[in-house]
Amino acid sequence: MKKVIKEEAFGDNRIDPADAGVQTTWIAYTVFKQVVESLRDGEVSADTVSEELDSGLKVTTGGLTPTLRWGFQAELAAVGFPAWSTRT
Repeated sequence: MKKVIKEEAFGDNRIDPADAGVQTTWIAYTVFKQVVESLRDGEVSADTVSEELDSGLKVTTGGLTPTLRWGFQAELAAVGFPAWSTRT
């Protein structure tokens, strides 16, 4: 996370790399960016993003987490809601 802050936030010392909010926000941004890139020139909407994730797209977070993929069978899923999975 410190490396990400140094490269992306120009060393802004107001950003705490130990803050879980900072970490999860960056991970969510990184995942969303990869999903949008995987759509290429296609429409970006809630439906297309959801479909892309449901298709089994694997996303990386620069080493902050294991490779992630969307899955309905993940053990942390709540009823009716899929969860991220690190199963490959």
